[in-house]
Amino acid sequence: MTQKWFIPRSYGWGFEPTTWQGWLTVIVFIGLVFVSLYINNIFNKNNITTKNIIAIFFDYAILITALIYFCHSKTEGKVQWNWGKRKGK
Repeated sequence: MTQKWFIPRSYGWGFEPTTWQGWLTVIVFIGLVFVSLYINNIFNKNNITTKNIIAIFFDYAILITALIYFCHSKTEGKVQWNWGKRKGK
């Protein structure tokens, strides 16, 4: 069996990185968010337009969808809403 990079969170829905590959995935995602901001000229306050904001929205939608799909494929166990570990079990 190959080692999974993420585990389901203990509380709520989501993933937690457990290996260096999982942490690298999170860091690359954050880097891509900043690249999207840079490409769409958000750091130039005189050049913020509706077109740039819409482009960022679509960039983020694609990035987040790709991250969720990738993390889900590299997660050990079932990803569902969790309320934490039950006492007595």
